[in-house]
Amino acid sequence: MYADIIQAVGAVPFDVKASGVDFCCAGMYKWLMGEFGAAFLYVRPDRLPLLKRVQVGWRQIKSIKPHFPPLDAPDPVAGDCELGTDTARVFEVSTPNWSGLAAAVGALNYINDIGVERIAMHREPLLRRLREELPKHGFTALTPEDAQGPSVVFSREGVGPRFKQALKDEKVFVTLYRDRVRISVSVYNDMEDIDKFVGIVAAG
Repeated sequence: MYADIIQAVGAVPFDVKASGVDFCCAGMYKWLMGEFGAAFLYVRPDRLPLLKRVQVGWRQIKSIKPHFPPLDAPDPVAGDCELGTDTARVFEVSTPNWSGLAAAVGALNYINDIGVERIAMHREPLLRRLREELPKHGFTALTPEDAQGPSVVFSREGVGPRFKQALKDEKVFVTLYRDRVRISVSVYNDMEDIDKFVGIVAAG
């Protein structure tokens, strides 16, 4: 089983071993607070030997014997190198996004210093305020009440075109569609942000 966990990891506690998944992956650019172009892949250790390598690149080479004329013997047709068998050397092919990985280190340190559990605790009253206030202004919650994630989605006819400019003018950044809105909050938000958003849509 493969799981895309980008909407959870960094926002809610998640244990890959306890989950039982064989593979999972997440980009850094969402709740891991990193950049585009960097991601991590988890492979359950007992599944790794079952996989067939489909690409070979320099990051996969564990050791190599040079064959550069005129001082070295000719290179064998099949090459003369040893490929690594650990997870990174099976899946990494070309040069990594070094700047993205540097940002990932800083982001992961930041998240670990706070703690994912504390991030979840911080956002809970913010999401609760949205659930309490938005229905008063014609919004219908689409996200289940017991959902544990960091985002909530509401529907209201014409919400996108109606409030897009007003939200932009006030530098309130949410994901707008024609008839629904997704609000995602984290440790960098506070109740003032929530009240600002509610005030804008309430006025319209």
